[in-house]
Amino acid sequence: MSEAASASQAGSPRLRVGALLALLAMAVAGIAGVIAVGSADSDGGAFGVGLGIAVVVFLTGGALATGLACLRRGRAEIAAIAGVFVAGLAIDLVALTAWLHIDDEAYLKVMGIALAWTVFALVVLGLTIAVRTEDDLERPLYFLTCAVAVASGLVVTWLVATASATAPLDALPSQTLTPTTGSTVSQYDIGSGLQGEWLLRALGIGLVLLAALWFATLAASRLEQSRAPVTR
Repeated sequence: MSEAASASQAGSPRLRVGALLALLAMAVAGIAGVIAVGSADSDGGAFGVGLGIAVVVFLTGGALATGLACLRRGRAEIAAIAGVFVAGLAIDLVALTAWLHIDDEAYLKVMGIALAWTVFALVVLGLTIAVRTEDDLERPLYFLTCAVAVASGLVVTWLVATASATAPLDALPSQTLTPTTGSTVSQYDIGSGLQGEWLLRALGIGLVLLAALWFATLAASRLEQSRAPVTR
């Protein structure tokens, strides 16, 4: 990329929007996090709150950093803006929860969904930075990886949105003894727990495929680069 093109990308309105979103999100998270740590009931509790918020900040910060890097390079800009937004939303919701001790079910579901999409945004945007998507070998792998990430995100969204806070473990098998034989029988209550338990298996498969495809795409990119003629 030429210097003029780099300067154009540096002055991109989308990059400016992404940077402002990241600054605003971290300002809110920092203020709420400091108040949450300062108002904790004990010194140990304060340390735990601070450590937890810091871990989430670094997790969401990875998505913010890759999103801003994509905007800086003019790559996948819409996805990058969305990634910056959802990552900022996730850390703010976590910090506000630690500060205000929010236990509203709908609020916590939104927070869980935001955190999940932050992880998938980090995966997709990180891969966007790592590969060029210009070669015949890596391009289909890249788009397939993105498709699997989006599909997995939709499955997580559905599972979190339909989970019941009143009986969160009812979707898991509970072992009970039958009165006659003493053998164990697994019981399920799909209605009050997770809706569509088969989606858990699908999600597990999706995560395995996502991990394998991510590194396969990276390897394909490096293979194509090794074939390119060396110019001096």
